[in-house]
Amino acid sequence: MKKEKKLSAGLITVIITTVVLLLLDISLGIVFTINSIDKTTKIIQSKIMETAYTASTMLNGDEVGYLTYEDKEKQTERYVTAFNILKSFKTSNEASNGDLAYIYLLVKQGDKIVFSIDPSDDPAIFLTEEPAVVTEGMKQAFLGTAGVDDKPYQDRWGNLYSGYVPIRNSKDEVAAVVGVDVWADYLGREVASSVAVIVSIALVTVALGVSFSLVIGFSMRKKIKKLSEDFSSLEDDIQSLVGDVETSIAAVDTEEKIIEEETDDVTDINNKLNKLRHDIRRYMEYAHEQASIDRLTKLGNRNAYARMVNYVNEQIKNNSLKELVVGIYDANGLKGVNDSTGHEYGDQLLKISANIVQNVFGVENTFRIGGDEFVIIYFGNIFDFQKKDEEVQHQIDEFNQKNTEMPFILSMALGMATYEVGQDHELLDVFRKADKDMYNNKNEYYRHMRENN
Repeated sequence: MKKEKKLSAGLITVIITTVVLLLLDISLGIVFTINSIDKTTKIIQSKIMETAYTASTMLNGDEVGYLTYEDKEKQTERYVTAFNILKSFKTSNEASNGDLAYIYLLVKQGDKIVFSIDPSDDPAIFLTEEPAVVTEGMKQAFLGTAGVDDKPYQDRWGNLYSGYVPIRNSKDEVAAVVGVDVWADYLGREVASSVAVIVSIALVTVALGVSFSLVIGFSMRKKIKKLSEDFSSLEDDIQSLVGDVETSIAAVDTEEKIIEEETDDVTDINNKLNKLRHDIRRYMEYAHEQASIDRLTKLGNRNAYARMVNYVNEQIKNNSLKELVVGIYDANGLKGVNDSTGHEYGDQLLKISANIVQNVFGVENTFRIGGDEFVIIYFGNIFDFQKKDEEVQHQIDEFNQKNTEMPFILSMALGMATYEVGQDHELLDVFRKADKDMYNNKNEYYRHMRENN
């Protein structure tokens, strides 16, 4: 009868440690994955609602709720104004990203919900019985409560997450609803990226647990040395994976390095794990930052502007706002540059214009809310604002004098308006005055250009 071989104590330690770590990693992986799905969904829903709220504050319920076929056919002022506001929110047909997919207006005709204004490339038919997929969020919006759908739905435009914000008229009735869609496929890709990072960390944890067990069980320096080398290779693979995850959303600066000191092998492994945690934390911070910054101009985007609108409205409501100027800069001639020289130079015009405005007014109160319009929320008086505008015009003149590379002359129309205590009840009231002033100045600029030509 053969004598059975017993497992060594070191090997038993390694097996037990590995099993415990695997069970722990599986449990944590499930928890982290659920948490990742929840957080990513909330980020998407927040983006949807901030965009819908921004659009709703710019639309007049007494006008958009009563549009007719005649308004569309004759292109009346109230129709064109509302159409251009919605069109200014840049949409994307790329289901692989988290950008806005569609923005549109809904109204009620009897018991039916129909499409009104739709500035997309494949618009819904204006005020017809073309069916809108009625969701719970849409129903609640027509009852007066803004909301976002918890689940995506499928229609002829694709698989979408949607949010809805009611627009009220002067009688405080729901006159229309702004609808905003984001591609549902983006959530799946975001979750897959997060899961990839979680799995990577789990692999590192198991590798570390096994390595420590080997040290304790066998006390063999050669083995831990070899394990450290293997771990370095594993670290490179994980860094490559994290890099791929980052690249799928945006380029993240990963050049910052953690200072490494001469240590023993175990401490070196611990330092490498800390560096991985550091890189992943930087990636998450970057993702949050990108949610508030316009990618082209680096100004605050519509999400950041919506938060500023809420802040100012709260100040007005509490009677604590004393001085405020809203300025709107609009780049002149952008369409001509795009048509004659291409969108690459049109983007350069926007970037240069935004950089000048940002240099003078600062990034925290400067926003790009769509197209070629930059909004300044200036907490001060009109005279100080005008002095800053003089600096803007000075920098524009300097650029035009020195410019030898760009095939355009830089020019911006400005509209501005001051907050009047007791007369303006929300930021939108001041914005509308500034917007009207800007369009008057822009029309005067083009009239002057036509006369000189």
